[in-house]
Amino acid sequence: MKRPGLLLVLLTVATGSLFAADKLEPPDLERYLRWGPFRVRPGIELSNLGYDDNIFFDSGDRSSDLTATLTPKLDGLVLIGSSAFLTFRQAFDYRAYQTFTDLNYLDSRSRARMTVPFRNFGVFVDGEHARSHQRPQDQEDLRPLQISQRLRGGLIFRPSWRTEVELGLTTDRFTHEDEDAILNGQSISERLDRRSHGARLEASYLVGGRSKILLESLQRDIEFDTDAILMGSPVNRDTRERRVLAGIALDEGGRLSGTFLLGLGRIDANSPELPDLNEVIGEFELVHRLGRSTRMTLEGERKPSFAVYGANSYYLDTRVSARATHYLNRLFGMEAYGLFGSLTFPETGGVGREDDIRRYEASVLFRLSENALGREVVYRLTFGHYERDSSEAGFDQTQNTVGIGARVGF
Repeated sequence: MKRPGLLLVLLTVATGSLFAADKLEPPDLERYLRWGPFRVRPGIELSNLGYDDNIFFDSGDRSSDLTATLTPKLDGLVLIGSSAFLTFRQAFDYRAYQTFTDLNYLDSRSRARMTVPFRNFGVFVDGEHARSHQRPQDQEDLRPLQISQRLRGGLIFRPSWRTEVELGLTTDRFTHEDEDAILNGQSISERLDRRSHGARLEASYLVGGRSKILLESLQRDIEFDTDAILMGSPVNRDTRERRVLAGIALDEGGRLSGTFLLGLGRIDANSPELPDLNEVIGEFELVHRLGRSTRMTLEGERKPSFAVYGANSYYLDTRVSARATHYLNRLFGMEAYGLFGSLTFPETGGVGREDDIRRYEASVLFRLSENALGREVVYRLTFGHYERDSSEAGFDQTQNTVGIGARVGF
């Protein structure tokens, strides 16, 4: 079996990057409201309150309905003793339909991280639990319940005032539920349920202002609960992933902010009957502010995911999006969004597939208030269009939406 490398290009430009803050220090307390022993940033968002002309993402028999999504969330911080601190996030998504009420669902995501510093050394543990109805990118007409769990723990070092290193162990678990989804003779649970365990390293070096040089390394073993069915026979799908990335985090205080990571990685299949992965992948987000009234965001990614469709082990998800927001005055603004992407399926089982994806949105914004902490009240009216062109019959789709939304809080 050949074991070619996977060239991993991870370009992450984000104002809230994992590397942006000192990991041995709590976040800036001025960003939070005070609720007794808790510092919090609450918020609630109403989105998609309107019309959807293809709620099942069906390329043939289309169904429409009125929908709405309500998302309350809470970011928090608790100071413990003289130096330890706990950060957490809790969010819920409730999606409701007027006619197809059996589709209503409640999703949740919880995450917490405990850090105990000892001057230039510290220990941490963090965990995450998510319950979400996610549509697989390669089978959007499905909507299984996915439950993911993550646990990490390790050590933080600060060898000098410029350098910070985090070493840790990580374990993940993914399960899926959808009794009606039978693909290639297997349920979606048999196709995707898995666990992984491994080790990771993250390091940063301050070069000037608040900009940093970054290094990240990960090695993990991925074990599937059930073998894949290939040409009618079971095949072990377990893999090993390795990656090393280096880059830079830009100063958050400037007009242009974010991070840039570039690296080399590898995914090897244990079975000689399945391919190893050797592809350029990555992700990025770039934020450019033009004064106080205009903000431009450019995002993109190219990453492998485990496939549901056919006998393929992986598919490659490539997409680039741009969002421009401009306020004409204190109250009124406009926003335009465009996404262009593709899904590419290796011909593992003799079946190849290529999908082109496009999404467009135009919004009118009405901002009632905003303060220096980032707390705001914004209403929006959004028109959206989505389309997918596939090389395989039965996967072409279009969707049109119109709806109003509101965001209150941080």
